Amino acid sequence: MPPNGSPMVVRTMERMSVDWDRCREFSGYLHSAPTAAMDRYRFFCIARNSSPDYEREFLLASETLKLVFQYKNWDSLSHEELTSRGLFINTLADVNVDILNALIDSQIPMLWADIIVEEGTVVTKHANLVFQCFFALGGPWTSSILEASTPSLCRNLVPADFALAHFLKCVDILSVCWNCKEAVEAHVITFMEGFTDQMVQIRQVYEFDRQLLIDSKIAHVALWSMSNRHRLDGNGRRLASLSCFHAFRHVFDAVMERDAPQAWMSEVVKSIGAKDLMAALRTVVFISTLVDEILAIAVQTLYNIASLLPDQCGVQVVYAPSEFLRQCSLVLNRQLNTGLVRLGKPPRSFEHSAIHSLAVWEHIYRLHLLPAFHDESVALDMTVKIGYSIFSTQLTGAGLILRALEHRSRITVPSGTQGTPDAILCRVATAFYDQTAAWIANIHKHIDNRSYSALAIKREYVNVAREKWVGLASQLHVVRSRLGHEAAYGPLMRTWSMIGTLAGLHFDRMCSSEPCQYHRTPSEKPLLICKGCQEVRYCSRECQRNDWKERHKVQCRRIKPKVS
Repeated sequence: MPPNGSPMVVRTMERMSVDWDRCREFSGYLHSAPTAAMDRYRFFCIARNSSPDYEREFLLASETLKLVFQYKNWDSLSHEELTSRGLFINTLADVNVDILNALIDSQIPMLWADIIVEEGTVVTKHANLVFQCFFALGGPWTSSILEASTPSLCRNLVPADFALAHFLKCVDILSVCWNCKEAVEAHVITFMEGFTDQMVQIRQVYEFDRQLLIDSKIAHVALWSMSNRHRLDGNGRRLASLSCFHAFRHVFDAVMERDAPQAWMSEVVKSIGAKDLMAALRTVVFISTLVDEILAIAVQTLYNIASLLPDQCGVQVVYAPSEFLRQCSLVLNRQLNTGLVRLGKPPRSFEHSAIHSLAVWEHIYRLHLLPAFHDESVALDMTVKIGYSIFSTQLTGAGLILRALEHRSRITVPSGTQGTPDAILCRVATAFYDQTAAWIANIHKHIDNRSYSALAIKREYVNVAREKWVGLASQLHVVRSRLGHEAAYGPLMRTWSMIGTLAGLHFDRMCSSEPCQYHRTPSEKPLLICKGCQEVRYCSRECQRNDWKERHKVQCRRIKPKVS
């Protein structure tokens, strides 16, 4: 028996010399007397190391069982036809029910797990083969879970007591995978990726205690697999990374409900490496818009980890802001320009994706502010990019909130999201104000403490703001009469005014008359104010008279009606 982590070369099924006639012989035995076949296979498993003949029978029978859970009627196919994906088994309904019941009753999967634990690795010939068998069974099982209209359908196919025993054995297998991870070949990483997601789905449908997730190595293996995806071929890696992220997120959510999640997360980060972990999560953020609707969750998880462990993970954003912030900005712009992308379906309209886009923007904005809240100095060549990126994100967010306000009556709230569109918009706008105010106060504090980085960030930020602030400020003025009464409008207006003040620009220095040539240019002197509503301002009496005739006569009465 080789030592734990032995780099022994493992031959996959395609490269093994398999006696297909003997496999078909055992397959026929499975169909005619499945219980007896399982008993015979159990004997071969136990006696596999006692004789070359028993080992050969064990290998052939294991290959056969793996094929039973991978292909429909595989024993009637040619070897070449086994590469056809159209012949794959999708759910447990495609598996011979007698064979499935015999496998469950004989507890063969538990024996597979015991072999892996006994050998202490998944890279030896025997352990690797039964690991593939274990994974082959989990594929149609979890597909049945995903396709079932109710959890009871899956529980009828696989009893809960077997599922719990299977899950606990999975925990043992993952511990072995974790201990020998550096020795595995690329194809084993593929199994490890899917294995973690299978475990999460099984726990979810059978409602096992969430503590089982926390105590296992699911999160460790999932994150490590994501971090090592560069060792694999590019084909299908996007889906694999999302599968690993799905597994990790379920464990992370369970941990975050505990009183002190920092200790658990610190141990995971220490095992994976903060740089590799954050890079893997950043990759998930970048690819998720192309595949699924999990972008908001991915960005939120990235931010939560960065803020939970600022000295380990948060500094990764500080030290490499161009990588994190640039990619996040690209993701957000891609979503806003193309709509919410769903796998195999057309993009959704803005009304259907607005709430999701707001959630994505919220967490991306918080990520952008991390370098400013961290005590570490930012590289001077990065300050320009940070200042530009922060204002661009603020401009995107303010424009997104304003657009959502104008479409609020048609906005759809996704299932699972609490609150009405008005309440959600108000919460987002208020949070925007609070976070921006805290960021500005922090920038000033660092400048007072003679931080050159903070001063450089502010300088670049102001340069960008002076060019682009006025456009949105004018839009906010134009829609005031229609949207001024909305709960989200007030905090949005105050936020944009505060940003303008930081850049030396002011709402009360902008002429409200749209035809005025100075409409978009802030005045250096105070302007005339309408005495009726106290809301609009003009650079001259002529602008005030023209605007009263063209527009403001009606709007002013609407804002402050006459009292009879």
